[in-house]
Amino acid sequence: MTTAYRSDLVGTVYQSEIASLVADLSVKLDPAILSCPKRCPVQYRLLISREATEAETVKHQAEVAKALHQQYCPHHPPKIELDIGVKREQR
Repeated sequence: MTTAYRSDLVGTVYQSEIASLVADLSVKLDPAILSCPKRCPVQYRLLISREATEAETVKHQAEVAKALHQQYCPHHPPKIELDIGVKREQR
């Protein structure tokens, strides 16, 4: 699961949630800012594993950008949770 938080809410609404998640030192906030591609001021910060490779981080950033572009603009949620790399069984 990959989670991206709105940058404007990282230090307020989600401050304690993020602090508790990064306290165990297995996750961190990616320093990259992911902006909405549609002339919108909303930006997101990605919560990633500290052990994630650069390629994995880039993939996760791309998935968040895709979600911003396809389904969330203009009404952006406070956080975006994506299942990345999880294969679902077809029935």
